[in-house]
Amino acid sequence: MSINAESYEGIDYCQQCGSKLELKDDHEEKLRPKCPNCGFTYYKNPIPASACVILNDDNEVVVIKRKFEPNAGGWALPSGYIEIDQNPEECAVDEMWEETGLEGQVERFLGYFSDYSPIYEKVISFGFLMKIIGGELRAGDDAVEARFVALDKLPEIVFPSHVAFLDKVKILSREEHEGSLRKATALLYKDEVYKIVGAAIEVHKELGNGYLESVYEEAMKIVSTDRDIPFDTQVKIPVYFKGNKLEKQFIADYVGYDKIIVEFKCIPKITNVEAAQLLNYLKATGMQVGVLINFGSRGKLEWRRYIRT
Repeated sequence: MSINAESYEGIDYCQQCGSKLELKDDHEEKLRPKCPNCGFTYYKNPIPASACVILNDDNEVVVIKRKFEPNAGGWALPSGYIEIDQNPEECAVDEMWEETGLEGQVERFLGYFSDYSPIYEKVISFGFLMKIIGGELRAGDDAVEARFVALDKLPEIVFPSHVAFLDKVKILSREEHEGSLRKATALLYKDEVYKIVGAAIEVHKELGNGYLESVYEEAMKIVSTDRDIPFDTQVKIPVYFKGNKLEKQFIADYVGYDKIIVEFKCIPKITNVEAAQLLNYLKATGMQVGVLINFGSRGKLEWRRYIRT
């Protein structure tokens, strides 16, 4: 949007002394109304506003049905214009209380978004993720209705800036979930896996590489027994396909603690082929953790841990 004489339609008199304003280029060669009497310059700036993304413990967000224009009757986030005595965060807290009856505090800044306004031409909205600390949900002030809705079942939101803030929260929620899942799976049977790998390191130090898998398997039996690791070898594990138990069974080299499949290899290096095979075993058997131990690599023992998610 370019600034021209039409942009200042209705801006005729000085806010300081009441004199007639004159349109002139300023020192930056930008057209602005200026008072010839007191020197006051009128600047046409976007109106600042704050918008609230309010989530409950079920990851549902508060939306309100607007009472007034613009977009009366449409669904939006609780929001409002920033007053002269407020900063954006204070405005968000106040609007949250006024429009939803919920007391809150700012948990995270979500960014800003410039948007067209049929009233003020342009609004710059600051988005905030809010934490509920009290109150009960009820519609108030500029809202005729307020409700919690799931992030994947939102009504049509009338302001593009609010859509952008909601999209940001969806991404954050997904990243947080994936991060929690990664953290949980990373810790799954960690101590048990390390004990099994520790036994394999002892075997590898004693025997080195160059033997058949059956030799290392027999040595693992001895070390696992010495280290009080519960195990079975050549374990027949049922395989299921679409809920049906197959006649063919998977025979695992070694199962530790009744829950960790261990496959022994004597190859130069573990590849994606061996990894895919083990992951298929985990999927078919319903077990979650598997370990590939390669006694054939040169140098130190090679091993990898896999999680079925």
